[in-house]
Amino acid sequence: LGNTCFVNATLQCLTYTPELQQYMVQYQANHCPNASDCIMCALAQHMQSCFHDSKRILKPHNILQLLKARHMRWGRQEDAHEFLRFLIDALHKSCLAASKQSDDDDDDVSFIHHLFAGQLRSQVICDMCQWTSNTYDPFLDICLDVKTSSSITQALQSFVTCELLDGDNSYFCSSCKKNVTARKLFSIHKPPRILTLQLKRYGMSGGKVTRHITFPHQFNAHPYTSSSLQNNPTCMYDLYAVLVHDGHSTNSGHYYCYVKTKAGLWFCMNDHMVRQSTLDEVLSSEAYLLFY
Repeated sequence: LGNTCFVNATLQCLTYTPELQQYMVQYQANHCPNASDCIMCALAQHMQSCFHDSKRILKPHNILQLLKARHMRWGRQEDAHEFLRFLIDALHKSCLAASKQSDDDDDDVSFIHHLFAGQLRSQVICDMCQWTSNTYDPFLDICLDVKTSSSITQALQSFVTCELLDGDNSYFCSSCKKNVTARKLFSIHKPPRILTLQLKRYGMSGGKVTRHITFPHQFNAHPYTSSSLQNNPTCMYDLYAVLVHDGHSTNSGHYYCYVKTKAGLWFCMNDHMVRQSTLDEVLSSEAYLLFY
C-alpha cells in the first residue's frame, strides 16, 4: 500500500469525531442497498472495529480499495488535507446515493454535510452609495493563512478583515453603474457542527511555516460570524483532534494525530503506536489540521 500515515492519521481524527462516532457505532450495513461498494459502510465497519477490537492493529484495506476505485492515488506520501476532502466527498456521495434509493426527500443534504458543512458570506459594500452585495458559499473546512499569524484566532481575524477594492481592483457597483471603491469582507454565516481548520503552512515555493501557531482547546467563533449570528450558541467549539505533519513539505515527512476520547483523555496516535498524552502536549504540537 506504500506510505499511508496520512490515511491513518485522518481516519483516527474522523473516528473520534463525537457525532460521527455515535452514528457509525450504531450504523447497520445491512440497511444499505450497496454495502459491498459503499465507503460509508466501510468506514462504519472500520470505526466499529476500532472500539470492539481495541487491542488489535487495524489496517484500512477496504477503505483504501474503495477510494482507489474512485481514483484516489497513493503509494507515495499524500497531503492529509487533500485526502480528508476526498474522503468527506466520497462519504457525502455514498449518503446521497443511499438516500435516493430510499426515497429520502432531502436530496442535497447528507448526514456528512450535516456535520461538516457550513456557509461563508462574502459581502461587498460600495463606498459611494453603500449598496451591499452578499454571496453565500458552502464550505467543509476553512484554510487559514498563518504566514504572518502567531495564533489561529489571529489568522481567523485576518480571514474576516475588510479588504479594500480600489484602483485596478475596483468593484463594479450595480447601483452606481460604474467601477467604484468598495469594501469586501468574509464571515461565517452558518457555522458547521464540526469546524475543521487547515493551517496553510506550505507556500507555492515548497517552503514551510515551521514555527508554533497557538490554538485554544475551546474558543468562541462569534467574532468571525455574520452580525445576525453574534449570539448563536452553536459558535462555541471544543477541540477534539489535531493532525500534525512532521516534515518539510506535504510530499514528505510523517503524519500523526492527537485525539480526545469521550472520557476527556488525550491520546497520541502514531500509526500502530498509541500512547496517552496531555492537553499541554497537544496544544504545543505543530498542528496542520484542527478539528473542533
